[in-house]
Amino acid sequence: MALAVAGTAVGSLPAKAYQAFPFEFYAELAPSIMSRSAPTNSGNILQANPGGTPYFTGDQLSFSPSAAIEGSFGFGVLPASGAFDMRFLYINSSASTSFRSPSDFIGFGFTGPGNTLFDVKDDTALSSWEGSWRQKVLSDRLTLIAGIRSMSIKDVLNGLLNTTVARGEYTYNNDLFGAQVGVEVAVLDPTSPFQLNVIGKVGAYTEKSQGGTRDYLPAQTLGVEFQSGLVTSTAYAAEVGIKGAYNLTDNLELNAGYELLFIDKVALAPDNAALSVVNPALLRTQMAFNSLTYQGFRVGVKGHF
Repeated sequence: MALAVAGTAVGSLPAKAYQAFPFEFYAELAPSIMSRSAPTNSGNILQANPGGTPYFTGDQLSFSPSAAIEGSFGFGVLPASGAFDMRFLYINSSASTSFRSPSDFIGFGFTGPGNTLFDVKDDTALSSWEGSWRQKVLSDRLTLIAGIRSMSIKDVLNGLLNTTVARGEYTYNNDLFGAQVGVEVAVLDPTSPFQLNVIGKVGAYTEKSQGGTRDYLPAQTLGVEFQSGLVTSTAYAAEVGIKGAYNLTDNLELNAGYELLFIDKVALAPDNAALSVVNPALLRTQMAFNSLTYQGFRVGVKGHF
């Protein structure tokens, strides 16, 4: 015997319409491969002394694609067609190269003769957390997004001279916190097991940056250091992505896609190494900024409970 409400059999309607608990929980984990942009127009990090002929610039750093991890979890409020969403992203990128100075040089906090061996490495770590409310409108084809986001970016540039003789290190930390808004568009019918979604978000952030340089001579013994104070500024970021998905069941989704994250203003180590190539003490009172871009591909699995 089928029970009925207003002449309609309950058994003929989707189960979610009659859940006593009006929430749906979900979680997603998505490994990815991301590439970091090289510093542009950063200037000379190492140059001829005298003369200033460029021997090494930030543009010569080539960041290899690296593994990253992304995930989200949250709960949907079914009667409101909305959801509270928490998302995290972690990327660790590195670039390295080796070369010899053609002649007498200045840079990395040192001066020295030609034919000096330089082993250079730049490591950048980005971690991001965001909390958003996602509201579906227009028959679930359009989702409006509003929330807050926190990002931390640490960039460390090391220049090792003749393997063990000396080392110049530049370390810069950036902490960003602010608000973001965005939209997600479902290209295909949301009731189809196949999905194709396009998402875009923009945000404005208060950014707190701090850094400086340390010279080691020999390579592991601290010599001279110059550190900046805390610099507060405003930064803007944009993120876009496209994701295709297939619903294996009502509760399990497999997906893959492309993502791009752009931040317009970050204190990066190569730019500040170039700023202070002749006089490292400048870093006590000055700081250089540049843009930063990440892009790559991700695959993920998402479960609904």
